[in-house]
Amino acid sequence: MNTPNAPLYVSDLDGTLLRPDGTLSAYSRTHLNQLIEDGLLFSVATARSTVSMRHILRDVRVSLPVINLNGALLSDLHSGHHHAMHALTPEEAQRLYQCMETLGHRPFVSVTDGQRDHLYYRDIYNGGMQWFVEDRKRSGDQRLRQTDDLQRALEFHVLALTVIAMKREEIDALRAAILAECGDSVQVHVFPNGYSTLGDVWLTVYDARATKDRGIQLLAKYGGFSLDELTVFGDGHNDVEMFEMAPNAVAVGDAVPAVVQLATDHIGHAAEDSVVKYLQRAHAQRVY
Repeated sequence: MNTPNAPLYVSDLDGTLLRPDGTLSAYSRTHLNQLIEDGLLFSVATARSTVSMRHILRDVRVSLPVINLNGALLSDLHSGHHHAMHALTPEEAQRLYQCMETLGHRPFVSVTDGQRDHLYYRDIYNGGMQWFVEDRKRSGDQRLRQTDDLQRALEFHVLALTVIAMKREEIDALRAAILAECGDSVQVHVFPNGYSTLGDVWLTVYDARATKDRGIQLLAKYGGFSLDELTVFGDGHNDVEMFEMAPNAVAVGDAVPAVVQLATDHIGHAAEDSVVKYLQRAHAQRVY
């Protein structure tokens, strides 16, 4: 049975808990469920949405709220209800949209109206955008909305804006322009699409408060959990903040140097079910 004094474990998904093809292995699925049933306090912190997570983590009985959109939301995985939110201010969202449009980009806009989430886009003008829309449709993502007026989407709570380009130099120029315009008021993440062979590069912008470490703090407050024995698992640049705050930070194989340097422990690759095997060892040694 879950107890607030038990150790809390939080894992990144892509490149960490998931296999290289973006799926959860049968081994990890089965044994993670067993651990949760046996009282393990487990959640995830990811750039994915709850919709995307539900598709991947179906049949995994995660009962704790999950940190999604890189900390913009703390949500119930199964119902999609949001317990906490770090949205962009209306002024930030407008400035970001104008900056993107000036440089010839039209973003995907992730919003919530307080009841439902939506993912708006206007037109598709490159292969990376086409890949993303098709991927969302394959996953049954009912947030997806095509509109002729993206400006109207900015009237809701804007959680993130994502630009997909086929040239890294275009993304680098956009990142520089956003930082010059908005500075420390936003978080900017740039990353290649690891699941496509097209070479597309993504840039996503969140409010500055949308980080995984803040999401974990909200999770702990919500559940009354102690962070004294917090263990986090990750591999990428967006995991750095939670590695900095966690007493136990576990880097998987192929983690970026910044994560490796902050890690207190190192495990094998994501393809080897390394996170769940670590959890099994840790849980077996724990006396509740």
